[in-house]
Amino acid sequence: VRRMIEIRQKQNGKVLLQVDADTLAGHLFVQSRLPGADFSGQDLAGADFQSADLRETNFEGATCIGANFQSAGLQGANFDGAKLLRANFTDAQLDGARFVEAVMHQSIMRYARMPEGIMTGADLTKSDLTMAELHGNLNEAILTGANLQAADLSGANLTGANLTNANLFEAKLG
Repeated sequence: VRRMIEIRQKQNGKVLLQVDADTLAGHLFVQSRLPGADFSGQDLAGADFQSADLRETNFEGATCIGANFQSAGLQGANFDGAKLLRANFTDAQLDGARFVEAVMHQSIMRYARMPEGIMTGADLTKSDLTMAELHGNLNEAILTGANLQAADLSGANLTGANLTNANLFEAKLG
């Protein structure tokens, strides 16, 4: 039995989108305009949000395994506690985004821009952050085996971060 899934704005409860499906896993949201949407707790595995407007969107506790956020506008988005294994954030705008305790193994964040944001305790094991701009709070982040080649980490808080076997070749620190 299929059901109607409603995506609402977190702030005012307004319905932004109705999807006639059992799950949002694998759904195409390419170039969608969904600022402030509430996807908290949803199964979004394999969903495609490429070039979507997702400013201030709530993905708290969502399962986004293999989801594509390439070139998406995610300013102020909340991914706290989300499962983002192998998610693609290439060239995404992440200013002010939150990834507290997010599990992001093998995620791709090449050229992602996060001049301010919070990744406290995020697990980015073996993730690719080549040439990413990350100036926010990465304290206690797990960056074991991560590729941070030519990443700009100037001004980032890396207190207690685990950088074991991370590639920091040509990375900007300090």
